Amino acid sequence: MRRFKIIICYCLCFLLVLPSVALAAAATSAPVIASKRIIDNAYIPEGTTIECELMTPLNSGKNSVNDPVKFKTTEAVVINGVTIIPVGAVGQAIVSNVRKSGSFGKGGKISVEARSVRAINGAEIPVAFGVSKAGGTEGWVVPAFLVLSIFAGFAKGKNQDLPAGTRFNVSVSCDYDLGTTPEHLGDLMIDSNKPVQKPQSAPAVPDVMTIQQAADYLQVTPEVIWQMIQEGKLKSVMVGDQYRVRKADIDNIK
Repeated sequence: MRRFKIIICYCLCFLLVLPSVALAAAATSAPVIASKRIIDNAYIPEGTTIECELMTPLNSGKNSVNDPVKFKTTEAVVINGVTIIPVGAVGQAIVSNVRKSGSFGKGGKISVEARSVRAINGAEIPVAFGVSKAGGTEGWVVPAFLVLSIFAGFAKGKNQDLPAGTRFNVSVSCDYDLGTTPEHLGDLMIDSNKPVQKPQSAPAVPDVMTIQQAADYLQVTPEVIWQMIQEGKLKSVMVGDQYRVRKADIDNIK
């Protein structure tokens, strides 16, 4: 009997100690997740809110799921004094859910899911809708999508319109690495819509030149060219009543 009690005591102690050991082991073996954020780089912080408006008019009776939707920003995003997302930047979204109106006053419904908005340098910044409308109530926070739906009353079975110009907010869905330090943001954020000015190339040098062209080519005065011709150092030909010299002959004396 005494041995039995001792065994029972050991079992109880084991059951009491085991959870603590398991928790300690789990805590010891749990991996430490290091932040992937590069400290010195500039970021658009997650949750940055941007005011926008629809460009694509929508209707629950006409649109289908996965229809592309465009919107544009009505305010700029500025980081460290540099415009990253300008006013009028175009964003991409899709119709994520749609329901046509039905009988017995069943109203239509349409949902839109944001994807990205274009930065000034052409980069696509991931965004999500941050405000919703549903059943006539405004101001509900829905982090992943914007439900723009209005339910008709019992006697009003009709489809819902979202006209171009409808205002809403989107938010940046993650810390977006701009790929450079704050000091060099201005160099990176070059407007992709503006044509890049190519450096002007030097005018082509003709194979046969006038005295003045030859002087400009050698960066001397015309008198020097005349002197070289008279001394026989530079060959020349007559074209009409004017002297001409060949580029090949000039290159031979350079």
